[in-house]
Amino acid sequence: MTWLIVSLLALITVFIIYLLQKSKTKNQKALEITKQLQSEKAINEKEKDTLKLQLSEAFEEVRKLAKENSPDFFIRFQEVYPHFRIKMLEVNSQFKVSELTFAAYIYLGFNTKEIADYTFKAVKTIENNRYNFRKKLGISPEKDLQIWLRNYIDSK
Repeated sequence: MTWLIVSLLALITVFIIYLLQKSKTKNQKALEITKQLQSEKAINEKEKDTLKLQLSEAFEEVRKLAKENSPDFFIRFQEVYPHFRIKMLEVNSQFKVSELTFAAYIYLGFNTKEIADYTFKAVKTIENNRYNFRKKLGISPEKDLQIWLRNYIDSK
């Protein structure tokens, strides 16, 4: 009888040790997966920060080219905002490059006076350009042109 009880206790002890080892192995695998996920998350965060920095640098470069009235402005603008021209031509396929360039200035947040200064044109000329551009877009004077452009271009 004693032999049977000792054997049963030994069997239960071996079974408990087996379950503990199995649990330990699962915990180690879970820890490894957690570490791997944390590592991937850190890499993704770093890549995201790098992309944000590159986008910020590209935005500043485009703004600088606009301020200098560089002939490369609209070309670089299209590289940074490739969807802009496509979306604008959906509204009106008859837009000229000069009108798209004007729209790019507005999209970047430049006001009438700044656009006039950067393009070496009179403020009144830019106001007329805005008026004509609004007519081509079919936008009422009550709506802010920059906000409308941002919402339209950045949607979808």
